[in-house]
Amino acid sequence: MKKWLFFAIKLALTIGCLWFALTQDDFKKGIDDSSGIWPAHPGWSWALFGIFLGGATIFLSALRWWILLRAQGVTATLWRTTELTLIGTLFNLFTVGGVGGDAAKIFLLIRDNREKKLAITMSVMVDHLVGLVAMSLTFFAVTAGRFEALESQSRLGEKAIKFGWFYFSGGLAFIAFLFLMASPWVHGRIHKPGKKMRWGSLRRVPEIYDVYRQQWK
Repeated sequence: MKKWLFFAIKLALTIGCLWFALTQDDFKKGIDDSSGIWPAHPGWSWALFGIFLGGATIFLSALRWWILLRAQGVTATLWRTTELTLIGTLFNLFTVGGVGGDAAKIFLLIRDNREKKLAITMSVMVDHLVGLVAMSLTFFAVTAGRFEALESQSRLGEKAIKFGWFYFSGGLAFIAFLFLMASPWVHGRIHKPGKKMRWGSLRRVPEIYDVYRQQWK
């Protein structure tokens, strides 16, 4: 009961702050009405559609992370991962880059699964790699076969397309190299059984990566 009451208070406070900010005259006057940026009759249906798309993005990101956590045997519900994804997004708004959001997600989930510290940390890192793969495939699908049309628009566009192919191809090659190094065939020769290591976690990192190779489906 206390948990839901606290959630309701936070929700009401958020709505109140947004209403106060958006209804102030200074807010509207701060935008040049003559430029047409602030329409006299805004289409709120588009705003609601944008909110829906934003929520879908958060949910899909949480779903992807939840699947990666399940592969490592980390106990977490889809609701909990969605909650942590929202918290991480909030931290990203006022911290440098995405490090603050990742740190918040890792710290809060480790509190629930203290015996899975390394697996949780690595799941966030692999989550970024999965995002890079998805972005690369999308970029290749959009630009493949349309080089002349895209490059003819500007000199900068031509360089950007070439750089994009170089960057994403290199990223995919690096990810493939990581999973190759984490495979038992290579990992077993680098870290032989019984060999003493200064940091035992270094032996676990390739094993965690290899879990995703084994359970790629």
